[in-house]
Amino acid sequence: MFIRSVRVLGAVGIFTIMARADTMRAALGHSMVISALVTGVPAGRAAALAWAHRRQLAAL
Repeated sequence: MFIRSVRVLGAVGIFTIMARADTMRAALGHSMVISALVTGVPAGRAAALAWAHRRQLAAL
C-alpha cells in the first residue's frame, strides 16, 4: 500500500515537472512539436496514472 501511494505521488510530481519543462521549452523558442514529444508524452502518462489513482490521492 505504501509503495503504491509513493508511486502515485511520484506521478503527480513527474506531471508537474514535465508540464513546466514543456512550457519553458516553448518559451525559449523550441519547436512546439519537439517540445510536446519530449516532455508532453511523459507528462501525459504521469497525469493518466495519477488520474487513475485519484481516490488514493484523496485519502492521503
